Amino acid sequence: MQQVLFISSTSVYPNDAGVCQESDLLVPETNLRKIEKCFTDNTDFECTVLRLAGLIGRKRHPGRFFASGKSIKDGFAKVNLIHQADCIKLIETILTQQAWGEIFNGCADNHPTKKDYYTEMALSLGVPKPDYIIAENSATKVISNEKVKRTLDYQFIYPNILDVSF
Repeated sequence: MQQVLFISSTSVYPNDAGVCQESDLLVPETNLRKIEKCFTDNTDFECTVLRLAGLIGRKRHPGRFFASGKSIKDGFAKVNLIHQADCIKLIETILTQQAWGEIFNGCADNHPTKKDYYTEMALSLGVPKPDYIIAENSATKVISNEKVKRTLDYQFIYPNILDVSF
């Protein structure tokens, strides 16, 4: 039987979902979740879904996004990011281990607030720190990577996004 690896996004989870795991029932379903199901429900092939968090890495320094003076909404919300090298290694690991019929989250271990993380990233580039709009009820979405670590025995190259040098 043929296999498909569908690269998706952790944006499939609602912003106020708390800790997000692959087994969570997503109600209401987003269009992205409906697309995932088109792949996972297809009986012509086996499909694994890899939901990746926000991408950082080579040519994707997070401080650059705010160098032009943009404001950051919801400064106390947590960030959910993954390094480009981990994305590639996760894909290779799924293919090598033939881990079909699964849904995996790809996200680093730590989740600092937007305010803390993007301030540090802006300062590391020598650009002014961004302004923050603080919401009363900050988004609580934190993407869990426990399943990928447990099921695939995956060890992140960059488990701590604060340790990434650009």
